[in-house]
Amino acid sequence: MVLTFYLASNSPWRRSTVSEASLIQSYLDSMLTSISEVFSIPTSQYIRHELTVWLPYFIKRHILRRKIAKPPPIIEKAEHAEKIDSY
Repeated sequence: MVLTFYLASNSPWRRSTVSEASLIQSYLDSMLTSISEVFSIPTSQYIRHELTVWLPYFIKRHILRRKIAKPPPIIEKAEHAEKIDSY
């Protein structure tokens, strides 16, 4: 309902340069891509990453107050694994 209100032709916020259908389609595509990236990682791999990478980082950075670099996110790790599997 809210989206219909903002995209109505009589709405003062309507932009004539962008088609509503293409805007909605690109938003949905980006959301589906994000969701598929999140669910492409198995739960056991995610928990292992949290316990072996992020928990030590959190303890060192926030409890012990050390200035250390942030570890890479697990989604990049999954993309890297897909590249390795494709060879």
